[in-house]
Amino acid sequence: MIPEARGTPGRPNSLRAENIGPTFADLRHTPAVPEPGQPVTVSVRAYDPDGIARCTLRWALAGGEWREEEMV
Repeated sequence: MIPEARGTPGRPNSLRAENIGPTFADLRHTPAVPEPGQPVTVSVRAYDPDGIARCTLRWALAGGEWREEEMV
């Protein structure tokens, strides 16, 4: 039995988006459990086929005010 709605072979999917934005993997911080006042390094792999101009880390400590820092 062949379904009536067979799609559009060779054409883009109807839900395709031109630019869905970046994807992120391997987010981590070291040390895993920092001491109070100890510096922390945050790393992540960011990927976007359209390129990434910059990546900004946003964080808050214990429900405090949000801060941000450009990642390098």
